[in-house]
Amino acid sequence: MKRIWIVVMVGLAIIDVLATVRVSIDPNVVSLDLWQQRHFQEKVTGLPSSERMVDWSATCGDIRPAGLYTATEVGTCEVTATVRSTGDSATALVIVSAP
Repeated sequence: MKRIWIVVMVGLAIIDVLATVRVSIDPNVVSLDLWQQRHFQEKVTGLPSSERMVDWSATCGDIRPAGLYTATEVGTCEVTATVRSTGDSATALVIVSAP
């Protein structure tokens, strides 16, 4: 979690607002059988909507840009959503079993 300063100009006054960036993933823990798929959804707060884009990554399996995960190997994996503009991230746990 990072804190960023947002400067807001109101009339002739400048007001500093401290925003806290928060990132979460839903679901944050999931169990899948091999080759099953699951869609992960990120939630980013504390940033303007134009700066909330995330990049997805996974320690194993396959994750698509829209958050669709495919379990390609048995084991415990992590799926991470990283905010492009700040580097803040959240991680979900995926437990993959043989069917």
